[in-house]
Amino acid sequence: MRSSHPAPVTPEAVCRRHVEALARSGQTVPVYARAHGLKPDTLYRWRRRFPAPLATPASPDPTPAPPPVPRLVPVTFEAPAICELVLRDGLTLRLPTGTAPTLVVSLVRALEDR
Repeated sequence: MRSSHPAPVTPEAVCRRHVEALARSGQTVPVYARAHGLKPDTLYRWRRRFPAPLATPASPDPTPAPPPVPRLVPVTFEAPAICELVLRDGLTLRLPTGTAPTLVVSLVRALEDR
Protein backbone atom coordinates (compact mmCIF):
# COMPACT_ATOMS: atom_id res chain seq x y z
CA MET A 1 0.00 0.00 0.00
CA ARG A 2 1.36 3.37 -0.99
CA SER A 3 1.56 6.24 1.38
CA SER A 4 -0.94 9.01 0.84
CA HIS A 5 1.88 11.50 1.35
CA PRO A 6 4.02 12.29 -1.73
CA ALA A 7 7.77 11.83 -1.44
CA PRO A 8 9.65 15.03 -0.62
CA VAL A 9 11.14 16.75 -3.64
CA THR A 10 14.87 17.43 -3.41
CA PRO A 11 15.90 20.71 -5.02
CA GLU A 12 17.78 20.30 -8.29
CA ALA A 13 20.79 22.21 -6.94
CA VAL A 14 21.16 19.70 -4.09
CA CYS A 15 20.95 16.78 -6.51
CA ARG A 16 23.59 18.30 -8.78
CA ARG A 17 25.91 19.03 -5.83
CA HIS A 18 25.71 15.39 -4.74
CA VAL A 19 26.30 14.10 -8.28
CA GLU A 20 29.35 16.36 -8.71
CA ALA A 21 30.69 15.50 -5.24
CA LEU A 22 30.26 11.79 -6.03
CA ALA A 23 32.25 12.19 -9.26
CA ARG A 24 35.06 14.06 -7.45
CA SER A 25 35.16 11.63 -4.53
CA GLY A 26 36.03 8.56 -6.56
CA GLN A 27 33.78 6.51 -4.27
CA THR A 28 31.24 3.98 -5.43
CA VAL A 29 27.57 4.98 -5.37
CA PRO A 30 26.70 2.73 -2.40
CA VAL A 31 29.63 4.00 -0.31
CA TYR A 32 28.88 7.68 -1.08
CA ALA A 33 25.15 7.17 -0.48
CA ARG A 34 25.75 5.51 2.88
CA ALA A 35 28.15 8.27 3.96
CA HIS A 36 25.59 10.98 3.08
CA GLY A 37 22.42 9.29 4.29
CA LEU A 38 21.05 8.69 0.79
CA LYS A 39 19.60 5.63 -0.90
CA PRO A 40 21.83 4.29 -3.68
CA ASP A 41 18.83 4.07 -6.06
CA THR A 42 18.13 7.77 -5.52
CA LEU A 43 21.74 8.65 -6.28
CA TYR A 44 21.71 6.50 -9.44
CA ARG A 45 18.57 8.30 -10.60
CA TRP A 46 20.10 11.73 -9.93
CA ARG A 47 23.22 10.72 -11.80
CA ARG A 48 21.18 9.80 -14.88
CA ARG A 49 19.08 12.95 -14.66
CA PHE A 50 21.88 15.42 -13.82
CA PRO A 51 25.18 14.07 -15.23
CA ALA A 52 28.28 15.62 -13.71
CA PRO A 53 29.98 18.05 -16.12
CA LEU A 54 33.02 16.61 -17.82
CA ALA A 55 36.30 18.17 -16.85
CA THR A 56 37.56 20.40 -19.62
CA PRO A 57 41.19 19.82 -20.50
CA ALA A 58 43.47 22.72 -19.78
CA SER A 59 44.47 24.70 -22.85
CA PRO A 60 48.00 23.91 -23.95
CA ASP A 61 50.65 26.37 -22.88
CA PRO A 62 51.91 28.27 -25.95
CA THR A 63 55.48 28.13 -24.62
CA PRO A 64 56.29 24.62 -23.47
CA ALA A 65 58.69 24.22 -20.59
CA PRO A 66 62.24 23.29 -21.57
CA PRO A 67 63.16 19.66 -21.00
CA PRO A 68 64.82 18.96 -17.66
CA VAL A 69 68.59 19.08 -17.65
CA PRO A 70 70.02 15.73 -16.59
CA ARG A 71 72.15 15.87 -13.49
CA LEU A 72 75.40 14.05 -14.01
CA VAL A 73 77.51 12.82 -11.17
CA PRO A 74 81.12 11.74 -11.64
CA VAL A 75 81.51 8.02 -11.08
CA THR A 76 84.74 6.09 -10.69
CA PHE A 77 84.94 2.32 -10.87
CA GLU A 78 87.98 0.64 -9.45
CA ALA A 79 88.25 -3.05 -10.07
CA PRO A 80 90.76 -4.91 -8.00
CA ALA A 81 93.81 -5.71 -10.09
CA ILE A 82 94.03 -9.48 -9.99
CA CYS A 83 96.13 -11.92 -11.91
CA GLU A 84 94.53 -15.34 -12.33
CA LEU A 85 96.61 -18.44 -13.01
CA VAL A 86 95.01 -21.79 -13.81
CA LEU A 87 97.33 -24.68 -13.02
CA ARG A 88 97.47 -27.98 -14.93
CA ASP A 89 95.28 -29.79 -12.41
CA GLY A 90 92.53 -27.12 -12.76
CA LEU A 91 93.37 -25.27 -9.54
CA THR A 92 92.95 -21.48 -9.94
CA LEU A 93 95.37 -19.15 -8.23
CA ARG A 94 94.34 -15.49 -7.89
CA LEU A 95 96.98 -13.01 -6.86
CA PRO A 96 97.22 -9.20 -6.80
CA THR A 97 99.01 -7.95 -9.92
CA GLY A 98 101.80 -6.43 -7.83
CA THR A 99 102.87 -9.83 -6.43
CA ALA A 100 106.60 -10.41 -6.73
CA PRO A 101 107.42 -12.85 -9.55
CA THR A 102 109.62 -14.93 -7.24
CA LEU A 103 106.67 -15.48 -4.91
CA VAL A 104 104.46 -16.52 -7.84
CA VAL A 105 107.04 -19.04 -9.01
CA SER A 106 107.41 -20.45 -5.47
CA LEU A 107 103.62 -20.80 -5.09
CA VAL A 108 103.18 -22.52 -8.47
CA ARG A 109 106.00 -24.99 -7.73
CA ALA A 110 104.67 -25.74 -4.27
CA LEU A 111 101.13 -26.34 -5.56
CA GLU A 112 102.23 -28.50 -8.49
CA ASP A 113 104.42 -30.64 -6.27
CA ARG A 114 101.64 -31.57 -3.89
